[in-house]
Amino acid sequence: MDGIVFENVTKAFDNKVILENTSFNINKGITLFISENGTGKSTMIYCISGSYNVSNGNILVNGYNPVKRHRQALENVSIMPEAPSYFGSGTISEHIELFSKLRDISKYKIFQYLDYFGMPEIKSRSIGSLSMGEAQIIYISCYLAGNYKIYIFDEPNSNLDRENRKKFAEAVSEKYINNGSMFIITSHIDDELSNYADNILTIKNSKIMNYSSRNDYGYIVSIIDKKNIMGKLNDLDYFFYKNFVVIKNATMLKIVNALGEDNIIEIKRISSSMVSFYENGN
Repeated sequence: MDGIVFENVTKAFDNKVILENTSFNINKGITLFISENGTGKSTMIYCISGSYNVSNGNILVNGYNPVKRHRQALENVSIMPEAPSYFGSGTISEHIELFSKLRDISKYKIFQYLDYFGMPEIKSRSIGSLSMGEAQIIYISCYLAGNYKIYIFDEPNSNLDRENRKKFAEAVSEKYINNGSMFIITSHIDDELSNYADNILTIKNSKIMNYSSRNDYGYIVSIIDKKNIMGKLNDLDYFFYKNFVVIKNATMLKIVNALGEDNIIEIKRISSSMVSFYENGN
């Protein structure tokens, strides 16, 4: 059985409950795990990886318990932690060489991703010379290069600029479409990945909530002044989220015609799972 299953999982540290009696099942697509820092995103990943045993309940990764059957559970899983480690102490090429041997993946595929991110010359540089954004692209290129059923990325977009966040989102989508790989990615609300998400996970009161996507989508609109559009929304299916208006079941042209171009700062298309996420007051 492929995928990740949480069955009534509780995880506590001493008297502090992080996850409480939570269940979900993900076996395909791109899933974003959106939540504030300190609410349990990394704890969930540690539980999936078998680094933490749960207090109660059961976790299955590809049909196996990741603690009791660690090798079988993670045999076809790639997990990029929030703070990965370098291999070697010299150049980026040395790191890639060692990483590819340990993971049994092609170093040339890693170099292809570096080219894709516009950093073909970085492999000749030393590790200590990298900016935080450049280091993040090295990590992402290494962990994307394999051929796995499940990819898990913990905060991969930290330190990336908007252009590289977009490139990462497109690379994830291409991998999913071409290989059928499943992704779980911890992320932020304004992430470019939200356009591609099939599922949104978040934590409410120590429980993981799962918002699944349908085949439609919505738009989140940044507006200049809420007062200027209040009489223009009557024919739209909408709700307000913070300083934005989220609109369902409408085309972009209809939204622009209704609100007026002068009242709009930006319109962004979002998946229906993101619409559900916003609508439930997250």
